[in-house]
Amino acid sequence: MILHAVWLPPADESQAGSLLLWAEAERPSLKADLGLGIRRVHPFAASPTELLRRLPGLRHAEPSGRRLVIPSTDSAPLASHELLRAAFAQPDTATGFGFWRVEGLAVDLRGIVGWLLSLSDDALKAGGLLLSDDLRFWQAAARLAREILLGEYFLPAIERPLGVARAVWRPLLDAPGIADKVLALTQALPPSCFSSTMDPKTGTAHTDAATLLKSFLVSVIDGEVRSAASGGTFARPLPRTAADLWLAGLTAPHPVLRMAPQEAVKVETSLSSWMRRLQAASGGGLR
Repeated sequence: MILHAVWLPPADESQAGSLLLWAEAERPSLKADLGLGIRRVHPFAASPTELLRRLPGLRHAEPSGRRLVIPSTDSAPLASHELLRAAFAQPDTATGFGFWRVEGLAVDLRGIVGWLLSLSDDALKAGGLLLSDDLRFWQAAARLAREILLGEYFLPAIERPLGVARAVWRPLLDAPGIADKVLALTQALPPSCFSSTMDPKTGTAHTDAATLLKSFLVSVIDGEVRSAASGGTFARPLPRTAADLWLAGLTAPHPVLRMAPQEAVKVETSLSSWMRRLQAASGGGLR
């Protein structure tokens, strides 16, 4: 079984993305229905139940389906590993791209860094699982996220996508020692990571590697810091000012703030002033 991970970017800046796990199995699915066009079901994708059985330690995961763009032959998706291609008597190259619906597991961002980094090649191979290039990439991205967290390369912020104020934590991706690793990862992103954003007719994605990686890091850092701070608060028990509401929102399960637009602007202005003072004090290199 070949285990895949697909990062699903948020539809807009007011949401968080999610990680979809799915796998190619060594035997065709009994529920496979090749169908036509965008309704085709991947014929040898493992079921969510099988994934949960084969992935001990995975928590906060729910069954979920997604239509992906996958290299294909004239009649089926092309298996990503040579062992599966041999088992299914497939050629080594695709004739094009096609939509295929896969059923997998949508993993909550809470604890996703620790889980990704806990995956062991030896243990997985013993259970008949191999990691795909895309999952290995997101493992490397999780390793960078852990470095950002341990080095405290993140700051609180207030954002107003679509006019709705949100209290969030944002990584400092341009920090010394982090920026070069972000660039290296961006350049190493495998094409299969674009399966959720690709146009099957042209074979081109609707986003780029830098945007996809940033989306992952932004969502994961906010989720990890928010989860670690859960149950605590930086504000007074009864928020009385916009700043209090924002501080309380940094540890709340959800980032949305019930705040008048003019109050959000005041908090945003104060934060900008604070950031400028930090940059001046640090010589431009924030940590």
